[in-house]
Amino acid sequence: MKVEFWVEFASTYSCLSVMRRTREALKWGVECAAKAGLNPSVLTDAGTNNVKETPRAVPNAALKKGIFGAPTLIIGSELICGDAHLEDAMNWAATHD
Repeated sequence: MKVEFWVEFASTYSCLSVMRRTREALKWGVECAAKAGLNPSVLTDAGTNNVKETPRAVPNAALKKGIFGAPTLIIGSELICGDAHLEDAMNWAATHD
C-alpha cells in the first residue's frame, strides 16, 4: 500500500523522519511519496502571485486531509502521526491492502 509522507520543514521531528523514511520504506517494500515541501515552481515564479499561493496550498491540502501535526503518514484512510510511529506505519502499509 502506498504511504503519503507529510512533513513540516520547521519540525525537528519531521527531520528525523525524513532521514529514516527511505531506509524504512525499502526495508518494508513500501512506496512512500513525500507530499509536503517546497515546490520547485516557487523558485522559478519569483515576482508572480504563484510565489504567494504555492506555500498556502500545502497547508490547505494537509488540513483537508485532517493532518494536524508533522510528520504524518497517510496509508489508505489511516492517519499515523509522529516520528516514533514511522516503522509502525511502514509495517501497516506492508501488511494491509
